[in-house]
Amino acid sequence: MTTRLPHAFRAMAVADAIGNDFEFWSPKPKDVLDFIKKDSQVVITDDTQMALFGLEGINNAADTGHYIDEVQRQYLNWLDTQNLKRPSRSAKGLHAEPMMYSVQAPGLTCLNSLATRKKGLPVENDSNGCGALMRLLPFVGLLETNRHTAHSVAAYTSQYTHRGSEIDEVTSSYMGLAQDILDGTAVKLKKAPVTRWGQGWTAASCFMMAYQAWSNAASFEDLLVQSIAHPGDSDSVAAVAGGLWGLAGGEVPDRLVARVKEMPVVDRVTKQYLEKFYEQR
Repeated sequence: MTTRLPHAFRAMAVADAIGNDFEFWSPKPKDVLDFIKKDSQVVITDDTQMALFGLEGINNAADTGHYIDEVQRQYLNWLDTQNLKRPSRSAKGLHAEPMMYSVQAPGLTCLNSLATRKKGLPVENDSNGCGALMRLLPFVGLLETNRHTAHSVAAYTSQYTHRGSEIDEVTSSYMGLAQDILDGTAVKLKKAPVTRWGQGWTAASCFMMAYQAWSNAASFEDLLVQSIAHPGDSDSVAAVAGGLWGLAGGEVPDRLVARVKEMPVVDRVTKQYLEKFYEQR
């Protein structure tokens, strides 16, 4: 049995890191294409960071099945990386990885909600922000082993930070599309500009923009242009679209993979996933 999750994480990281350079402005397709041709180093944002921490939580709970508790604990570890300058001596795993201590305009809802959780208090907000969506890729790995568990863990962890009325539906839609992609039954959207769905700031618009880009892209570079060349949340839309592209087995150029500073960390955590769920079973 094989898994596409490591490849999907690579695609997500590349798309997120390249989209990071265009957030908060309105790039044209040529701007994105010109940047793709460069060889400068790029860095991931909170999108891939949180997805990695989520995957480490899945890895840590492989033997116990306590996925929700472990993933939520890892999200609090991620919060430390945004508030502290360096790892503590007691930190382990990603919590001890210096490259994770990089602040790249993280979502305020994630930060505020996790700060509240760390105090032992319940989160009360009506946020439907994309921060609940962009970190769902690791739970697709659970789809390959236990579909019910995968959907449950994804739903609980989305609601851990975002309590808006649309979050459950968007989470379910994302997981359903991911399953269809893995099964080879996914239906692609008719060709249209990604901006027909908004600007990506909400989970719903981010999901549909990423779905639209994945549906219409002729290549990975084309996917990047479609998911980034708009005035909205370029890195989150690109990150989600990249993950979908990787799940479908789409090619990701090695030269782009090599540009991502944190790629060794991405590969290390996905290798641990393979060891936990595939190579020892």
